[in-house]
Amino acid sequence: MYTPPEEVESAISLLVEGCSIRSIQRITGIDQNTVMKILVLAGERYERLLECKIRNVQVSDIQCDEMWGFVGCKEKRNCAGGPERGDAYCFVAIERNTIESYKI
Repeated sequence: MYTPPEEVESAISLLVEGCSIRSIQRITGIDQNTVMKILVLAGERYERLLECKIRNVQVSDIQCDEMWGFVGCKEKRNCAGGPERGDAYCFVAIERNTIESYKI
């Protein structure tokens, strides 16, 4: 990646704040494909960090939820039958009690 580190840091900060990829493109001038590559790279590195730092967490209470959305069209309207369109689910599980005692 040939993007200067300062621009990469700016893009990551905007991603963390919840900005969309297109808004980051407008704000920073970084191409949207590059922003997505930065997102993937940051996610992979953070995953490795968490795997190294968080171990043997005793879980006592888990709160689970799901988020539903759709890509392109809702599942019942997906006439083309393409797997890249239709319902999209994101499942989240959070351990509610002990996360505050583990600092990275």
